[in-house]
Formats: sequence, structure tokens, C-alpha cells
Amino acid sequence: MQDRTAAHVAHGEARAFDENQLAQRWDISHRTLQQWRRMGIGPIYLKLGNRVSYRREDVEQYERQALRRGTGERTRVRVRETTMTELSLLPAELADLSVAQLAALSPQQKILLAQQLDQAGDWLKHIRARFDAAVEQTYGDRLRTARTDAGKDFGVVHVADGDVRVSVDQSKRVSWDQAQLATIAKRIAAAGECVEDFIDVEYSISESRFNNWPPSLRGQFEGARTVKPGKPSYRLTPAGEV
Repeated sequence: MQDRTAAHVAHGEARAFDENQLAQRWDISHRTLQQWRRMGIGPIYLKLGNRVSYRREDVEQYERQALRRGTGERTRVRVRETTMTELSLLPAELADLSVAQLAALSPQQKILLAQQLDQAGDWLKHIRARFDAAVEQTYGDRLRTARTDAGKDFGVVHVADGDVRVSVDQSKRVSWDQAQLATIAKRIAAAGECVEDFIDVEYSISESRFNNWPPSLRGQFEGARTVKPGKPSYRLTPAGEV
């Protein structure tokens, strides 16, 4: 069976696809297929020497499995989701894997998955910034006019584009000059008033400063210091890599 399939591929017949043909069929990068094979996902493939081929029946079976029912109609959701970028974004089926299934991946598969997640996160941030710039280019002038008409420097304003309502929420960031506040706080205290009635005061000590104090000084502050663990951060790299 393998020899027959390889012969069909060699003669360019449609019984099988090579890597580039399948990538073109699904509108994805051939590098995505390579990473899928390393991770043990995607359609069944044949490898004879350095040649990789996918039998048509295996490809079509994979495509059928990638169809889901939604609102009474069959909707394609997986095959073409890794498009629009040369980055090898995750195939949609990974979103269906449970924690236990992800934990069962081999160390090499976990490294590949971690790399893809980092790439996908960076790419999404990049494309989100470009999309927001496009929205600003399209609607910015109208939204600024709407804000002026509403007499609002901050908050939400809306404009209409056909059946679409476009909204922008301009947040307000307030900062205070610390030196001026310190001077005002001294005047308040000198007048016999409680500073905390007017100014929010939070006391804090940097860890570097605290650790450089002598033990006798640190001991005076220990009772006011609480240490809690933060969220752990994981990084997977090949052995030997720093």
C-alpha cells in the first residue's frame, strides 16, 4: 500500500498530497504541517526516506473530523484556522485538549507548544495593534467630533456605520506631583488636621532597601511585613540551554 501510494505521489496523481500541496490546499504554511508532525497531531502521513506524503483518504477523513455542527449546519472550524501569518499558530484541536492530555505530551511536544503559545501571543498583540490603528484611521475623526458634540473629554461615545455601532472608551489617567503633595501634607499636619482625611497614604519599603538594613533595624519592621507567593512563571527549554 505504501509503495503504491508513493508511486501515485511520484507521478503527481491525486491519490496523495505532498507537504506543499496539502499546505496549499489548507492555506497554511508547510512549517505548520512540520510542527504538527513533531507534535503527533494532524492527519496520518507516510514517510519514505525524506519524502512525506498524505493519502487523500486520510486527508479527507481529517477534514470530515474537523467539521462541527452549529445552528443546524455543518461549519468548517479547524482546517483553515492557522492562516494569515507565517507563524505556526496552534491548530484549533489543541483548544479541546484537557489538562491531563496536555500533561501527557512528551517533553519535546511541550517545548513546541510553549514556543507556539509565545508566538501566537506576540502575533495577536501585533495584529490587535494594527487593527486598532485601522479602526482609528476609519472612525477617529467622526468619534472625536462626537466627543466634542457630547462635551465629554473622557468616557464612551458612539458613531454608526450602517448596521454597526462603533464605540470608543477614552479612559482617564490621573497623576499627582508627589513633591507638591508632600508639602501640602505637611501644611495639613501643621494645622492639626489628619492627613489621611485628605490624602490617601500607603506606606511601603522596597525589598532591596529592606534587605540592606542591619538585622537590628529589620527586626523593627518584620511584624509589618507579609510575604505571599506570586503566580509562578514556567519556561521550557532544551537541556543545556541557559
